[in-house]
Amino acid sequence: MKEKIAPFTLSQNLDRIMLEAHLSASELARRLKLPAATIMKLRTGEVSNPTISTLTPIAHYFGLTISQLIGELPTSGKNIKIDVTNLSDDPQEQKVTKAPILTWEDSVLWPNKLPVEHYYNLPGHQLSNVAFALIIEVDDYECFQKDGILIIDPQVETYNNDDYVLVHKVGEKRPTLKKVVKEDDTLFMRSLVLSLNSPIQLTSDYRILGIVSAYKKWFKQ
Repeated sequence: MKEKIAPFTLSQNLDRIMLEAHLSASELARRLKLPAATIMKLRTGEVSNPTISTLTPIAHYFGLTISQLIGELPTSGKNIKIDVTNLSDDPQEQKVTKAPILTWEDSVLWPNKLPVEHYYNLPGHQLSNVAFALIIEVDDYECFQKDGILIIDPQVETYNNDDYVLVHKVGEKRPTLKKVVKEDDTLFMRSLVLSLNSPIQLTSDYRILGIVSAYKKWFKQ
């Protein structure tokens, strides 16, 4: 007799799809306009009976039904789709936002006026007027694939644990991607290259150019 596999719970589902989408609780909360504490409690299972008004935007964002999200119906990573359309009912906010595609070298100089040839469209995504896009050119990052596209927002000034940021070191021509590690209000950074895992303290030698606010797995021009 074939063993019956127990379905995922809400917290297990949410944890899994957030990991697959490379989203921290604070970033998902920002996108859905929900309290970060609510997302964290759902992810850890502290909230066992959330309201429909909380579940609906989360399910919609990942392209799932509420039944799939809470584990009543099966789902898999293959059918999870991140919905970047605006969740607002305000028609003024339902628009296409264009982010200029910069070279990694030019991102250090941004937002100084630079020649821009290509833009990346994010339907309905709310970006600051200085947000920009980068194409990933290497294949040794632990969580981002080569040829994927990153949307960087320079106007985010508060960084949380597990946020991904674009960092420039004094004297270097190109910035690098780091993961924020926060301990006792002190910011450290960890490389996304597996062979360079030692945390680095954020000192005056480093400048955060912006936070990764969106990531598209495959980039097609």
